[in-house]
Amino acid sequence: MTDLPPGEWSTLVVGHQWPASTSLAVLAAATTSRQAIGQAFEGYADELASIRNGPLATQNGLTADHTMTAFLTGEGSARNTSERNSVGAAAYASAHNSTSELRSNLREIAQRANDEIRK
Repeated sequence: MTDLPPGEWSTLVVGHQWPASTSLAVLAAATTSRQAIGQAFEGYADELASIRNGPLATQNGLTADHTMTAFLTGEGSARNTSERNSVGAAAYASAHNSTSELRSNLREIAQRANDEIRK
């Protein structure tokens, strides 16, 4: 808790509720990671769709049909994984914003309390 707001009484006033800056760093890293994973799976789904709609589209027969189905299934799975990671990234970003806002509010409370106690 070394990043508490300044003031002699800040530890007693807001220390028990103060989220450390490491919490913000973890949330930011999680957001970035989920975004990257989501983008990678979206790119993978696009590649599968490109193959399915390109070289495989002209193929005929049972093996071609099974291959098309496998590519379509893989594409859907990759898009679902991408979407889940995008939702996760949004959740982590929201948690980061809420934590930043909490820190800001606690900083103001600590400042007011320190001023009042000094008076």
